[in-house]
Amino acid sequence: MKNFGFVVLNYSNYEESIACVESILAISGKNYFIVIVDNDSPNDSFEVLFDKYVQHPNIRVISSGRNGGYSYGNNCGIKLLESLNIFDVIIATSDTLVVSKDILQQLEQIDSVDLGIVGPKVTNLENDNQNPMLKKAGLGYVLNIHFPSAASFLRKTVYKLIPFLNGIISKQKDSGRKGTQRGDVYMIHGCFLYLTSHYINQCGYLDESLFMYGEEDLLAYNCMQNNLRVLYQPSIEVIHKDAKSTPREDNNSFTVVNSNKSMAYLKRKLKLSTLLIQALKN
Repeated sequence: MKNFGFVVLNYSNYEESIACVESILAISGKNYFIVIVDNDSPNDSFEVLFDKYVQHPNIRVISSGRNGGYSYGNNCGIKLLESLNIFDVIIATSDTLVVSKDILQQLEQIDSVDLGIVGPKVTNLENDNQNPMLKKAGLGYVLNIHFPSAASFLRKTVYKLIPFLNGIISKQKDSGRKGTQRGDVYMIHGCFLYLTSHYINQCGYLDESLFMYGEEDLLAYNCMQNNLRVLYQPSIEVIHKDAKSTPREDNNSFTVVNSNKSMAYLKRKLKLSTLLIQALKN
């Protein structure tokens, strides 16, 4: 039987983190440990979470020491789990709730040496499924990463001038998000995902060069580069409350600045030639 570790990343919203942790504690099985990482919240989140769970034998509350973003905070939790000899990691943002009580049993059954990441069905508060984020990395994806201005031009002009083409694109996006079939995909949502021990062994920790946004792209790219599968498993279900784990102050500026930084980094990191080869295969 595998031992699983959950990493719940908190920033300021300790009420959301508590709700997330309580949903994990309600699952079946005892072969798991939870690390709550407070990402240097400016309020009393760490103290509240520490006081609530300090007596729980399967929960550890730690501080990241600084707000280094999504990847840095999650890496703090992953490294603690490794010190406890736990190498199969489930990452959960604080605004998620586990619905499937048998999540660990399902994950154990589907494990294989070529499996890198597993993403569940992720339902938001409007009951829309947010997974998979991308079934295949096509030419449109390559344009978005390496030629964003051209991609934006196409969206604003060509697609609008040719309603038929726009309709086809929209239907493709809808089918990608509303699919119910289990299967290999290119990219899944970063709010809740299972990083297998095979991924960490071959790809290492999360890339801390990104503060927030674009982490899913790097995870998918790493799996492609290392011949690891990304599996969409809709029989595992979680609820995503959407962005309540994101810092609230000056949120528009925060989003724009970090999105731009992420896109610039992804353009350097995700090689154009590699993505084109993948797109042509698809």
